[in-house]
Amino acid sequence: MVEGQVAAYKIEHKKIPALVELETEGYLPGEDTTCPNGETVTVDPITGKVTSG
Repeated sequence: MVEGQVAAYKIEHKKIPALVELETEGYLPGEDTTCPNGETVTVDPITGKVTSG
């Protein structure tokens, strides 16, 4: 889900978002930046690649 929202944000804003931007602008619900398995989600600020760990 996060990867899709990063792509949507990039199309609309012409830049790679930080997680906080996705949350505050309504691309992600709530303020939870973890996967269901408890791992933290990160977005690489240069490539936009989403990882967890």
